[in-house]
Amino acid sequence: MSRPQPCKELFSGLILSAALSSGAALAYPVASPLVALVEAQEPGTWLRVNQNEFRNVWTPTPQRSTPGAGSPRYVISAWSGGGYDSNTGDFYVWGGDNGTYSGNEVYRWTASTLNWERLSLPSAITYSYTATGKKHWHTVDGTDHSPISGETFDNVVFLPGVNRLAVMGGNAYPGGGKQYMREDGVTRAGPFFFDPTKGDPNKVGGLTGSQVNPAMFPHVLGGNMWENRQTIQTSAGIVGPRYMQGGVSAATTIDGKDVVFVAEQGKGGYGRLFKYTVNSEDAAQDEWEIVGILGKKTISGDGVGAYDPTRSMFLRTSKAWHTVYDDVTGTYVKKLLNSFMFWDLNQPAASNALMFINPDSILGDKLALTSKHGMDYDPITDAYYIWSGTNELWKLRPPEGISNIGWSIERIFPESVGPTLAGAIFTGVFGKWNYMGGLGAFMGVAHDFTGDVWVYKPIATDLLLDDDSINTLFARSYSDGVLPTASYPIDDFGRSASIPEPTPLSLMGLALLVGFAVVRTSRQSLV
Repeated sequence: MSRPQPCKELFSGLILSAALSSGAALAYPVASPLVALVEAQEPGTWLRVNQNEFRNVWTPTPQRSTPGAGSPRYVISAWSGGGYDSNTGDFYVWGGDNGTYSGNEVYRWTASTLNWERLSLPSAITYSYTATGKKHWHTVDGTDHSPISGETFDNVVFLPGVNRLAVMGGNAYPGGGKQYMREDGVTRAGPFFFDPTKGDPNKVGGLTGSQVNPAMFPHVLGGNMWENRQTIQTSAGIVGPRYMQGGVSAATTIDGKDVVFVAEQGKGGYGRLFKYTVNSEDAAQDEWEIVGILGKKTISGDGVGAYDPTRSMFLRTSKAWHTVYDDVTGTYVKKLLNSFMFWDLNQPAASNALMFINPDSILGDKLALTSKHGMDYDPITDAYYIWSGTNELWKLRPPEGISNIGWSIERIFPESVGPTLAGAIFTGVFGKWNYMGGLGAFMGVAHDFTGDVWVYKPIATDLLLDDDSINTLFARSYSDGVLPTASYPIDDFGRSASIPEPTPLSLMGLALLVGFAVVRTSRQSLV
């Protein structure tokens, strides 16, 4: 006899329990106006949650960093990233435009007030010469006290365990692919941690005396807000990523520790994936490990990355060559396309090659993927949500197991008016689109003047689960141990492959689900 249809929260809870068992952090942020707004929000809708505008809190003109005659709008607009604080629900942006704005101040949208605020004043910058006579720019108080600004792409994350905003890399001022370096212009620096508890809109982020225009503003104090962890390059050499212009990152919590997966751009044949573990506040305890390599193919250009804790998989976007069907010529042709690719992290190693998803193999709607799209993973609906700064949204579904076939995509049509980029300079979302664990929603920022903070709340998928499908979830049995293979080529070389059998969801997930439902119901009754 078949079971009646369970509520959608049941299936979502199964996915949630799998995420929890893999170490994903899905805790609620502290109670705030944001939490109340999101919990009252209708699924399938957009909600703008900022009360003031980003430009209301910009650094006053006389205190802005020079060179560069631009405004702080470029902190958002110029290939820059951001980070969501799962402890508080706050959202941070940090960056700058190489050649237009060189300010390294930090901005935060706060869930407790629904307002933007500035957390520091920018540092003055200067330059020195390397041993080979090249000009090298840095802050006046030095790399150990504050990083110079740069285009951060998808390399800004928040680490809830140590309560720090982390800058993993980028295209440091004045650009041209320059990495973050020490004053000698040769030794790599970073990652850089920012302590939000020390934030003050009237203090410079580094040392006292390092502010812009000290003669006019002599009373500005230093906040000592930054820390250079100095672990990418140590006495052992460069142990972290080498090329981070256009690199991608995603933070998570594994075994109670902050972990960042950091992937290089593919330039120079790199394109490796690193696992960066913050074991304590002591930088000497930081660990870097290569968990994936590029393999035989090459990638190029900017993109974004997202971590799926349910499957232990890191999905990224970049440009790669694919053999795809051309509707005009009616033949298969080779094209350089923005596309999806991933690393299986169940067997991390320096030999773990990147797997490519041929765009022709993705079922459903056709997405013209670009480097401007942001992306993050939702463990409740078990899908990646893709956003390019407007009302348009896409949902990318992975297969049950880990494979480069069986993916599908659909365009989402939200049931409300959403974001607009009218009047904005827009180079891409990059890291400014984050999943809010515990709230079951996404937060995104794209407009560089208004700094509008948008929340999208997905609709959970209704699924019919009868006895047979329940048994399938928990006890698979195939004669060959794998799912059937596809009947068409699945890679650019015409090869087909089987789909690895996914790890069965634990029955303990049902107990976890009940606990989650009780906690959620209790919490909502208190709001």
